[in-house]
Order: sequence, then structure tokens, then C-alpha cells
Amino acid sequence: SSGINAEWPLRPGGNMGLRVLLLVYMFGLALVGTVGNIIVAIATLNPVNFDIDKATLLLIRHLAVADFLYTLTTHCSILLSGLGGNHWILGPQLCYIFATFRWIPGTAGHLIILTISIHRTWTIQNPLQPAVRCRVIVGVTALIWIISLTPSLSAVGVGATACFDDVIKTCASTFYTMIEYKTLLSLLSFLFLLLPMLLVLGLNGLLLVISLRHKLSYRGLRTVIFVCGLFILTIMPYNIAVIIRALNGHVNVAFELFYGYVYPLNSALNPILYTYTNRQFREMLVTVCRKHVFPKQSTSF
Repeated sequence: SSGINAEWPLRPGGNMGLRVLLLVYMFGLALVGTVGNIIVAIATLNPVNFDIDKATLLLIRHLAVADFLYTLTTHCSILLSGLGGNHWILGPQLCYIFATFRWIPGTAGHLIILTISIHRTWTIQNPLQPAVRCRVIVGVTALIWIISLTPSLSAVGVGATACFDDVIKTCASTFYTMIEYKTLLSLLSFLFLLLPMLLVLGLNGLLLVISLRHKLSYRGLRTVIFVCGLFILTIMPYNIAVIIRALNGHVNVAFELFYGYVYPLNSALNPILYTYTNRQFREMLVTVCRKHVFPKQSTSF
């Protein structure tokens, strides 16, 4: 990335109005991404309150956990950097940890959305088949989390360090700038970013065509299509940048700033989409908020 700067810490600078605007933006994403995904994870623990099958709810719960972890390592770190005067304030060790291991929840989220798309497409095409057992989904999600270690372990294996990225205002791995490992980085980007996006796009296109052709009002279909659609829209700019770099092209700094702040929308807006597209989610989120977030105070003495 052309925005990576090796100075430690980076001197404050830049347009003050833009900095304030980005701080407000990242605060909103951090708030929704943390609180919203925690509430979603709690709400899905009681599947009897939803008309979505248990397997999909389990996948949504794991997606909420991945989105929560990604929010902590990305949105919150950018927010802290902005509040700290546009430089990293948590020390070089945490810079390395955040930069190297944020790939884990990011990769897991991509693969979980792909799994949701595969599961729902298979279900809608085979309505008479028995539902997928939750123990199968537990095994699949465990495998997803293990596979998601691959990019981070690759960065550790090649000896990548971390430094502050002046474009997106957080720590980034130097894996991105290690020319000798460009082929490996391109392969990882294809396997865990571009390929999942293309498969999700194709599967949800098929899902939409089938539902419209047969006039199906399938349970949870709207939620799945909206979540996967958001995934495609937010990840596509980053994939375009990856393709440009793979072709030895230069990515404009303004475009880096654009995809750097569009990409995190995926993990923060998912809880909003759940509540917008599904009545049971709205009701359960209100119930969870009343019980756990804003409990009524007892008036008895």
C-alpha cells in the first residue's frame, strides 16, 4: 500500500475537517459493530423464536462473532488512532497483533457468508430433503476458523512486521509490501477474497432467480440475500485494487482511502440488515436489549 509509512509514530497531519468526519464515521461503525453483533449473537442462542432454520442461525451467530472481532481489530483501532492524534497509541506489540491477526475474523466472515449461500441454495433446491444437522454446521464452522488462520500464519511465516498506515489510520502488515512474496499474497487474496465473492455472487444470483421463477416466499431468504449483497458491494472495491496490483498497476491513494473505509461497512451493517429484513430478529433484539442492555431497575426496597 502506498499509504504505509515506516515512521513510528506517525506525526499528526491532514485536513482537520476530514479527520473529524472520519472519526465520527468510525465511531458509528465501532458502536454498531460491537454492540450490534453482541446482541445478535445472544439473540440467536434461542432458535425457537425464529422462522429461520437452526443451521442458518448457527452460521449467523458465528458471522456475528467474526464481525465483532473484526470491528475490535479494525474500527476500534482506527478510532483510537484518530483520538490519539492520528498515530498509533497502543504500542508496537499490539500494532503487530492487530495488523497480523485481523485477517482471521475477516477471512472467517467471508467463508461463513459463502457457507450460508451454499446452504440456502441447496435447501431451496431440495425442499424435501431433511434439514442439515447442527453438528454438521458446528464441524464446518470449526473448519472455517482453522482455515482462516492461513493468511495470518503466512504473514508470520514470511517474517512480516507491522507499521502505521497513514491512509486508513491503523496498523497494517508489511506483508502487503514484501515484493518477494507478492505471488503468495496474490494467491491468498484470490482464495479468501476474490473467489468467495464470485461464488457468493453466483449462488445468490441463482437463489434469486429460483425464488422469482417459482414465486417462493422462503423463510429467511430475504435476510440471506441482503447480507450477501452487502458483502459483495463492500468487498468489490478491495478486490478491484487487488487485481490492479496483481497486474503491476498503481492504486490511487484516493481509491485506497475509499475502499479502506467502505470495506469495514460489511461487519458493522450486518446487525442492521438482520433487524430490517426479519421480524423475529427485530423482536428478539428488543427483548435482549430490555433484559441485558437496558434492564429495568427494581422499585422495591
